Amino acid sequence: MSLDSLKNKTAIITGASSGLGFEIAKNFLSNGANIILCGRSETNLEIAVNKLNNKKNSTQEILSYAIDISDTKDIDYLLEQIELNFNKVDILVNNAGTIGPIGNFENLNWEDWLYANNVNFIGSAYLIKNLIPKFKSNNYGKIIQISGGGATSPLPNQSIYAASKAAIVRL
Repeated sequence: MSLDSLKNKTAIITGASSGLGFEIAKNFLSNGANIILCGRSETNLEIAVNKLNNKKNSTQEILSYAIDISDTKDIDYLLEQIELNFNKVDILVNNAGTIGPIGNFENLNWEDWLYANNVNFIGSAYLIKNLIPKFKSNNYGKIIQISGGGATSPLPNQSIYAASKAAIVRL
């Protein structure tokens, strides 16, 4: 995707309040896209929006939603809000992620392990599943999945990160 192709596009970016997600949002905005920032912390999202507001032009929009990507009810709320505020969504950047519990698999807290899987894989898959029909009806849609080295190389004591990122790549 060329950067010119971002003009007048609307992108959802998860994990966008800091780090790589924030940098992606900044880049998309500087190349003409409207952006919808998602993250767990409303405070961090407000800081991110304040930093980005002075970089947008008068026709661009920035919205932010404090949601937990592991919670399908939060994702449903996000999708409802997007439907109310935008005619369409063109791009999904699934960037939200967590390392999850670290240690020998048999000793890990199962609830923490499931939460990390829900953040890294299930939430992303749920967003994709719900956006594909919208992309099809608009005859346009791009999905960008962010996955670290855990998907391609063994990571001792990081079973859920490696498994969930491999799942994202395979999806």
